[in-house]
Amino acid sequence: MAVCGIYKITNKETGKCYVGQSIDIFNRLKQHTSTKYDENDWHNKLQMEPEKYTFEILTTCEKKDLNDLESYYIYKYDSVNNGYNKTKGNHSIFKNMYYEESNQIIEPLLLTVENTVETPVDIITFNPQVIFNNNLSSMDADVLIYYIYITESHMKPHGRSFQVMFNKHDSGDTYNRYNQSRLRLNELNIIQKNDILNPEIIASSSNNIQIDIQKYINLKTECSKYSLFFLCLIEYLRQVKKDTIYFSDLKVISNYTKNYDTLRFVVNKSVNLLNKYYYETPISFKPIKKQKAYHAIQFRFS
Repeated sequence: MAVCGIYKITNKETGKCYVGQSIDIFNRLKQHTSTKYDENDWHNKLQMEPEKYTFEILTTCEKKDLNDLESYYIYKYDSVNNGYNKTKGNHSIFKNMYYEESNQIIEPLLLTVENTVETPVDIITFNPQVIFNNNLSSMDADVLIYYIYITESHMKPHGRSFQVMFNKHDSGDTYNRYNQSRLRLNELNIIQKNDILNPEIIASSSNNIQIDIQKYINLKTECSKYSLFFLCLIEYLRQVKKDTIYFSDLKVISNYTKNYDTLRFVVNKSVNLLNKYYYETPISFKPIKKQKAYHAIQFRFS
């Protein structure tokens, strides 16, 4: 799905930047990095040394607001006098104004697009049964956590918060998988129309758990498909004062229940990562047999 909005490309060495607009930002980025330009154009260095530049989405918006918001951000980052923009914007009502004049008019417009104060939270709260009951995939669960994070932080879905939650992996492939999960969560009514999280997800509940966002981001530095699942599971068991989960309840990993060696690998890797990045006091586990077959996992909380 195309992302419509305003973006910024910044030279990390000089601080100079380029502010642009597009109805398909990721496709526009590909054009910046592949199109041939004049010999002295700044794009040549971008294409030769891309590691020296950063890319970020400043805001998403409707197509009709692109020109005016682009002009605002060109003003904000002074990217004509101290950057790579050659004009104040593209056919904006502010194009022929001084920056100070345009700022007085565009601030109200900006407030209609970003009408809340972003206050990133350290802890998010939700009911983990949402993951289990809806058989969410690992990416579905990640996107759910992301939406809880931006909801509690009074954010809108945009590049900055996306990069925070997905460990700065803002590639097109990651975004496509994210969007597939977002649509799935739409179908389940977990995320409602206009990208609004269903308020019941974070409503007060005796089954709610808390997740430390920074520890969660650290956990994602090493990929384990079910780490988040087991994090939610362990925290839920702690809360209800239980230590055993039956395979019949593990819908997300039901395909592994007939092969204990594979299941043990999945649990062991996930728990090891949780112990490394999330828990200060290690967690351990052991399988439980019934009639010579494994049918449950028992966790030990030190």
